[in-house]
Amino acid sequence: MNLGNRSYIQIKQSKANAAIGRCIYCDIHEPNVKLGREHIVPRSLGGNATLPKASCRKHEDVTKKIELYAARKMFQHVRLNLGLRMKQPPTHFKAVANFGKMGQPQNEFLVPISDHPGLLVLADFQAPKILQNPLLLRQKQGSIWFKVFEKPSKLKINIPNKASKFYHQIAVDYQAKLLAKIAFCLTISAVGLDSFNSQKIKEIICETGSDWTSFVGGTLEAEIEFEKGKVISALHRSVVFSRVINSAPYAVVQLQLFALYDTPIFTIVVGELTQAGFDKITAFK
Repeated sequence: MNLGNRSYIQIKQSKANAAIGRCIYCDIHEPNVKLGREHIVPRSLGGNATLPKASCRKHEDVTKKIELYAARKMFQHVRLNLGLRMKQPPTHFKAVANFGKMGQPQNEFLVPISDHPGLLVLADFQAPKILQNPLLLRQKQGSIWFKVFEKPSKLKINIPNKASKFYHQIAVDYQAKLLAKIAFCLTISAVGLDSFNSQKIKEIICETGSDWTSFVGGTLEAEIEFEKGKVISALHRSVVFSRVINSAPYAVVQLQLFALYDTPIFTIVVGELTQAGFDKITAFK
């Protein structure tokens, strides 16, 4: 469909993609280097679509670090709850007796999975700065979203200190990098690597300390591009669309990870589209 300056490509997780033939992060080509496949959504999070021959060894290591953090830190509880593939399923999770003055956990100890409720925690960011309208009085505020999988009444709670607290820490920079990486790969799958300017999104993914707040963020209710009222059956939801920003068309992705839990919807501004890229998106009605 086409609504004004927005045109859409709905991405299917199982979509087959042609080999890229060069690293999508540094542009090095075969046969100068051996290229590996890049998962659009990490396999550990249930993704099965890939970009073949799309990442050099150096940048495979970069994205592997992001994906390992997501698998082992951010989404370990939800992966276990959904029965997703895990090489070494955990037997215990952390709990804490108390927190210090700066909010740091103190006196940590391990709790058997049967005694832990399981947590899904996400930082729900402000909208990307490049999309914020300074004239609007109501802007999206950042917050913490969470879900508890089991009520305490259903657990054994066989732990040494009944006042102990369950907690979950996330590194917001890694969350932003994960969202940027998935959105980047989705856009390549939709319109091709040469159809948009990818410099900034690659910096966010690959460089330590890169400012991501202008391009990665949350989504106001009025800005959600998914079809409303539809029953969610997909594990993750995504849509690529074009939006005019500062008089130029940009590729934008909205992404909802583990959508069945009504998680926050994130908006990622991937890069300015070429005319060919804009034409590809507008060809999908």
